[in-house]
Amino acid sequence: MSNKKKTGKSIAWEVFFEDYKDDELQERYDGFLKNLSLLKEKHNRLVEPINKNLKEKSDLEELLMMTVKMGHFDYEKDQIVENLSSLEEDIESLAREIQELKEKIKRESDLIKKYEDTAEDRLFTHFKYLRMLDPEVPEWLVFREKWKKII
Repeated sequence: MSNKKKTGKSIAWEVFFEDYKDDELQERYDGFLKNLSLLKEKHNRLVEPINKNLKEKSDLEELLMMTVKMGHFDYEKDQIVENLSSLEEDIESLAREIQELKEKIKRESDLIKKYEDTAEDRLFTHFKYLRMLDPEVPEWLVFREKWKKII
């Protein structure tokens, strides 16, 4: 071990690197990004079936109207109404699932934004004391660009 005393500048850089070496927050952030991606994929997979059901419902409603206009009130009408009822249940179920996913996506997006804002604030705090102790530290925008990819 060296007998050389540490300067404020070297201590400040040690604190900075120690903070950014700790990757627990980065791992959590990466997990949030992955979870958000999975939620969006799940949401997108539900869009096609609900759109298909909505189109089919519209077609059945039109068919029902045509059946009524033509005076067919028996089996065809009952079958169409039964199919419509079943489709509406499916649509409601898919719509609830999509709404739940949208809420989860919003929560994850908000959490990611909060992590990013907190990381930016933490980085700026480090920048302020590093800049004060080390005149070689570049301007904020340059410093931020170099370190911003790390949460």
